[in-house]
Amino acid sequence: CKVTFSFARNNKPLGDVTIIADGFAAPLTAGNFIDLCLRNFYPGLPIVKKKKDLNEAPIIEKIERKPSLFADTLATITDKFERTIADRGSLVEFPVVMGSYKEGFVDPLTAKARHIPLEVVRLQRNANGNDSSANIEYSASFASKSLTDELDLDDKPVLNFDIPGIVALNHPDQFPNSGSSEFFVIPNDMLDPEYSRLMNGRYAPFGYIIDGYDVLQTLRPGDVISSNSVDDFGVYNLKKIRGSSLTDLMGGGDEEVIEE
Repeated sequence: CKVTFSFARNNKPLGDVTIIADGFAAPLTAGNFIDLCLRNFYPGLPIVKKKKDLNEAPIIEKIERKPSLFADTLATITDKFERTIADRGSLVEFPVVMGSYKEGFVDPLTAKARHIPLEVVRLQRNANGNDSSANIEYSASFASKSLTDELDLDDKPVLNFDIPGIVALNHPDQFPNSGSSEFFVIPNDMLDPEYSRLMNGRYAPFGYIIDGYDVLQTLRPGDVISSNSVDDFGVYNLKKIRGSSLTDLMGGGDEEVIEE
């Protein structure tokens, strides 16, 4: 479905950016994004810049993740700590991060921060070795895959960072299952094959820009999302699930999960 954001700088309009949220390639991540747009979570939030450690392998949780104050606080503290380490050569500053607000979206029904598992679609060869099919993969917290398999950086996802205008969910560097509301787009002047290789499989792309790409290139920290709108397809096709098998798979409680 289509989502259009309007941006402003010092209360002066900058223009619009239209994003396709791909519910087939990333149903949970795109669904979370659409849900937050429909809740008007994003208007008023500023563009921020954040540093990401692209050479740091995520800490894959070995136990079932259940929302807790300790886990949420640890993820927040770790993210702040990583962003203060200026002398690490692997830190790359991304200037266009949107949707940043405290620990993210807090579901009013549960009074807990909503966290989305790392969701990546890859093409995998079938048993005959000739054909391939698209499979949605989630982080090792919710599957039996090894860390090596999960972070096979040469196994490029279907939606990958080599594609200009890719929109992806942000998360603290070492906590891939702690994404909530933040999303980012890599500007043209930062497109780099090595950055793309390191980010593929570690962040979840869920959409792409189809209009206003020139406006995106002008955005800078401090600019504000003034409004957003969702087309009818997104409004009528968003599904909300409570207490479903997906929630059971993630080991959570009666937490709301959405998909597009």
